[in-house]
Amino acid sequence: MTAAVAVLVAGCSSGQSSASRDRSAALADFAAIRAGHCAEVVTKFDIGMRARLGADAVCHGWQQFVAAFGSYLSHEAPRVTDFRGDTVVRVGLHMAKRPGEFRITFDSTGRIAGLYFLRPGVPL
Repeated sequence: MTAAVAVLVAGCSSGQSSASRDRSAALADFAAIRAGHCAEVVTKFDIGMRARLGADAVCHGWQQFVAAFGSYLSHEAPRVTDFRGDTVVRVGLHMAKRPGEFRITFDSTGRIAGLYFLRPGVPL
């Protein structure tokens, strides 16, 4: 079984710090994916992501992750890191079989430049 299912997959809200905005956007996008509303998340993709992934692929990636890691139980507080000009938000996941991580990358305009379902500890 694969140790990581990578799915390449921010939002803006005035009045919030960028870190707070990115944390909120990451959790909202994760909730949308879990609820099967992947098309909602895909509308926030940057051009590169749109060329590679559609809503069905994003939802399928989540389903594969759940099959490998178990049902979603809960998540930890998001951690924000700047990386090569982008903002990476990492969310630890408590899954039924073993822990995982939801990772989403936002570009400087707030578009989604990457989205991943991973095992914990995968480097940036």
